[in-house]
Amino acid sequence: MNKEQRLHLQNSVYIDFLKGKNVEEIGKNYKLKKSTIYSWINQKEAFIQDKSTVYSQKEQSMIVLKVLSGISVKSLCIDYNLKQSTVYLWTRKYKQSLPNELTSKRAYATDQTTRLKTINSLLKSTSITHDMSVFEKQAIITSLRPKHSLKLLCEVFNYSRSTYYYQYHTKMTIHQLRDQLLKKEIMKVYLKHKKRIGGVKMRNDMILNGTSISIEKMYQLMQDMGISDQSKKKPAFIRPPKRTNENCKNLLNQQFTQKAPNLVWVSDITEIKINKKPVYLCAILDLFSRKIIAHLVSRKCNTRLTLLTFDSATDNRKTKPHMFHSDRGVQYTSEQFQMYLRKQEISQSFSAPGYPYDNSVMESFFSNFKKEAIYQRQSFRTIQEYIQHVNEYMNYYNTQRYHKGIGLLTPMKKEEIYYSFNLS
Repeated sequence: MNKEQRLHLQNSVYIDFLKGKNVEEIGKNYKLKKSTIYSWINQKEAFIQDKSTVYSQKEQSMIVLKVLSGISVKSLCIDYNLKQSTVYLWTRKYKQSLPNELTSKRAYATDQTTRLKTINSLLKSTSITHDMSVFEKQAIITSLRPKHSLKLLCEVFNYSRSTYYYQYHTKMTIHQLRDQLLKKEIMKVYLKHKKRIGGVKMRNDMILNGTSISIEKMYQLMQDMGISDQSKKKPAFIRPPKRTNENCKNLLNQQFTQKAPNLVWVSDITEIKINKKPVYLCAILDLFSRKIIAHLVSRKCNTRLTLLTFDSATDNRKTKPHMFHSDRGVQYTSEQFQMYLRKQEISQSFSAPGYPYDNSVMESFFSNFKKEAIYQRQSFRTIQEYIQHVNEYMNYYNTQRYHKGIGLLTPMKKEEIYYSFNLS
């Protein structure tokens, strides 16, 4: 290395030092020893100190302020016939002469602003919930670690750094990996059914799609995920001592399992309020497949509602039932409705007074309907909105929802299987 190259290297090292780079970093960049770098820096500062006496302290401050205002060092050196290292040295000394407290406060405020902006961007780019598992937090932090400090990430996700390092260096067991995959499948099925079904039916859906899981494991994972089972313990029923019309006989006698479609239809009416006014839903169900074959929404709860619903059922099925069962509501016990069924030679059956178990299939349907379609959403604004929602649920119930009473099949699938074996 000749003299000219050596001087150029010394100037480059000194300028890097004045720009704020530490000695270790400079040594790595230029492959120099620390002692050599310190020696060059001391020589340069002694030389510049002698040359800087040409300019007064006021003139030096004026040049430094121009640098801080954004004017390039190179242009100032040309204007004032100075070396770049001289201007950088003046600038560094000027910054060091500022009050330490003011500098530290500004630096702290800048750091806090940057930190808050980073946290805000992290919260926007990731989905954080209060019930995130250890593995979910571990995976998110690992994915973000190349761009952000581990200390900040652990603070944002409320996660211990020691836990992170432990999990990072400890491989997940095969059972933990399988649980993670099962949880993804459970959430997929849960959202597919719009959070309407419980563990038994979700397990059935997963098995039909090729995923094997026991019911115990299903409930365990559901508990970990914060998903509650839909079934609730029913209160004990006390049958009231009541006697009514003896002509209304119970011909069905709780024989809810039928051998073929259209043998027995059951019906009931339920009520909700829209804008504080009652709205009624009448539905008719085929006991063989548990399929809803007709439903109708009305502002009035009268015999006309049940007659129109029954006509809709016969139109949809292209036939009539052997027996029609309901409770003892006036809409079904009225002379007009009973005469209508007698003309078509349809046997009419009634539940015992005040005893819902005689029509438990229909009672169970409306219970699930309200739990799955009504209670989980906000109130309806108009009856048209309610009708649209009812239609959507009835289609879901018949074609997608699994039913325990028919072997965890959908009503539509139950009838398809029957007709495939009974084409005649």
